[in-house]
Amino acid sequence: MGPTGCIKAIRRCVLTASRAVRDPALREQLVSGLCAMTLCGERVDGRELLEVERFAEALGARPPAVRQLHRLYERRLLLLRIDISRGASI
Repeated sequence: MGPTGCIKAIRRCVLTASRAVRDPALREQLVSGLCAMTLCGERVDGRELLEVERFAEALGARPPAVRQLHRLYERRLLLLRIDISRGASI
């Protein structure tokens, strides 16, 4: 599935998930899973990153994976490595 297919799938899930999922830990898990799905392609697409941001905002969750995805998209690989090695505490 290319970026366009992923974006359509994300948009369908956002409203349903934001209404159905109340547990903050589960909301973070969903956003982290979406970040992992975004990494399935050859590179992080800017449109996918925007949809991840929207999904995270709709759920009110921003796990470290979102920040790490931004660093990967911006090619800030040293910061990404440090972030991951410190357990995302930067």
